[in-house]
Amino acid sequence: MSTILPIPIYTRLSSCYISKLPSSITQIDDRLVGCFCWNCCPRLYESLANHPLMPTTRHEFDHIAGRPMKSRPKYTIVQIVDWLNDRLSAQRHAGLTDRERKCQREAQSLLNRFRSSRRSMPDLDVLAEPLNQMFFAGLLTGYKYKWKELEPDRKVYGYTTEHKHEIVLNYELQEQDGGSFGGTRRWRGEEIFATMLHEMIHAFIGIYLCQGSCGHGSDRAQRKLCFVVTERMYRMYRHVYYNGHKVKAKLYDGHGPAFQNIARHIQMASNMFFELDAPMNMTFVRCRCGGSSCLSHCFDKAEKAELERIGRECYRKGL
Repeated sequence: MSTILPIPIYTRLSSCYISKLPSSITQIDDRLVGCFCWNCCPRLYESLANHPLMPTTRHEFDHIAGRPMKSRPKYTIVQIVDWLNDRLSAQRHAGLTDRERKCQREAQSLLNRFRSSRRSMPDLDVLAEPLNQMFFAGLLTGYKYKWKELEPDRKVYGYTTEHKHEIVLNYELQEQDGGSFGGTRRWRGEEIFATMLHEMIHAFIGIYLCQGSCGHGSDRAQRKLCFVVTERMYRMYRHVYYNGHKVKAKLYDGHGPAFQNIARHIQMASNMFFELDAPMNMTFVRCRCGGSSCLSHCFDKAEKAELERIGRECYRKGL
């Protein structure tokens, strides 16, 4: 088995922002190595262009959700993570609103149907709506949800296609015997539930994250900076170098520290509000230390493990 560790490919940071980096970020060859989160690099994020404020009222939620996809406002990765986490934290500590409680009951009923071997699977879009209202304030609109037969040897649970605005789940998960997944129908029902939430996070970020398209008042360097921090904190492994080859690793795209942080908060809320047989786990990184302000505090070892997975995939393809 190859021991080559892929090297992530990131967009270069403009020279005018190098002085904004902390001493914890070091340069190895032509690569900058270290945590790029906003707690570790506050001066870098202070240089971002101004973006619209995140919505806070029901009227604002409904107004934005009703707009065409291309005309919706774009926010920084900091705004999205903080907004979602503040919302989820308020739910856990102050409780659900009447609207959210109604959605929680509806989602629990659908989860029970997914887990029952005696009942047919409901449509995915029926499950998506209460989860959208409960966790994303109803802002996740315009997406289609469908089942599809995926490669049986990969055990891919699902994926999100941002340009098609689709969330796809593996058809085998709903089959009576579970296909290559195996397990009980009850276990697979909870996996469907967790996979939907996992992919909905990707979809939400895909709709609202500014990836270098900053509007009025931004210059070219600021737009590039927005793209750079998105790569470092969310995209991460879209492309890597492996054994002299540039490889597109789209299966691993979008699971950076920002995603892991959001998913961890949604897991905590789901474990609190839903009757589950086992604690939900839809991240690749298990946070063990907690309490740290650094968004990547549990990501160092996980990053190596993730790159090793990509390396094995490249090796399997004969690269």
